[in-house]
Amino acid sequence: MDLAGEFPTYQRYDLCVYNSAVLDAKSMHIKDASFNIGPIDELWKVAYKK
Repeated sequence: MDLAGEFPTYQRYDLCVYNSAVLDAKSMHIKDASFNIGPIDELWKVAYKK
């Protein structure tokens, strides 16, 4: 819990936080995010950086 943070958001807004030094943002569906599809909805397709 040392790395946990608090981010205030409005109701019905989702917040996705990731470490860009570890995960490749190009492999996530960030532009296609909606109420039923999130950035890590297909978690098995997310790539790690080397």
